[in-house]
Amino acid sequence: WGEGMYLEPDIENGEKYLEAVQYAKKYYYEKIDVYKKINSGQLKNTALRIENDRNRHYCKIFDNWLYLLEKKKDMERYLYNKGYKTVALYGYGLLGKHFENEITGNLLKLKYIIDKNKDKISTQLPIYDLNEILPIVDAIIVSPTFSYGEIYRELKMKGIKNIVSLEHIIDDCLSEVEK
Repeated sequence: WGEGMYLEPDIENGEKYLEAVQYAKKYYYEKIDVYKKINSGQLKNTALRIENDRNRHYCKIFDNWLYLLEKKKDMERYLYNKGYKTVALYGYGLLGKHFENEITGNLLKLKYIIDKNKDKISTQLPIYDLNEILPIVDAIIVSPTFSYGEIYRELKMKGIKNIVSLEHIIDDCLSEVEK
């Protein structure tokens, strides 16, 4: 460990760092071998390369999000300051679940979730799929950012005007922190 680094519970963050390491080991540890093989040229499979790209993409987003949390940058306040009062969340995968947890409801109301696998989701919020009529909100936040372009086009075809990528929100928040 470098100077100032630790991996123990503390007063400010409790056990969040330990939980993050446990989470990473549970969900990403087995993929490290795949990354090594892909990067060394041992695997030429296009599907694995795409999965590798997707995992790297999401790893970068999670890293940036953790940095924002460490710097006490609040995405809910950021969205509120941009004029949003009500939002919906498209995608209830890893990023979507964390986004739902970050929105406290003090400044911003997360009204519902849109997901193609709505029957497999458990949450207190209403869940819709794209074939249903969606209640009006100020914006729809897209959490599967690797597929943002395709999702953006689908939502636009439904007449939705304000569509925002979670990755863009995180990048904007990073820019504000680094000013």
